[in-house]
Amino acid sequence: MPDAEAIVPPVFMWDPRAGRLLAFGSGAAAAAHLRPWQEVGSVVAYDAEGRDVRFGVVVRRRRLLGLVPVSREVVVVSAVEREPSHEADLRVALAGSLASADVERARLGALPLAELVRRAWSPPVRQSEQAGH
Repeated sequence: MPDAEAIVPPVFMWDPRAGRLLAFGSGAAAAAHLRPWQEVGSVVAYDAEGRDVRFGVVVRRRRLLGLVPVSREVVVVSAVEREPSHEADLRVALAGSLASADVERARLGALPLAELVRRAWSPPVRQSEQAGH
């Protein structure tokens, strides 16, 4: 299991084809947004410092009423980079998402990563809350 402590929230999921950015307060919240039948291994996600965050599917087993074995697949954070190496990719995702909200892209590209993260995590971009996560 990865060191979830290494994740610096928020966690951003980025779909470059659709230009869609989702923000989550934790790796667990981001994982809860995904479904086991999705291609979770190909999801592009970064923490606030640009660490690559990867997801996987695990089977959780338990006993219902202590008698009946029950299992279900759940999505979890499966890997987190120790040192951030995707700051540039995160910057492109954040600037692209904010630029689509009618903000000048060139001006955004000059901002520090921390400022881009703050702007993207400010309402109304916090889409994880709008989705009920």
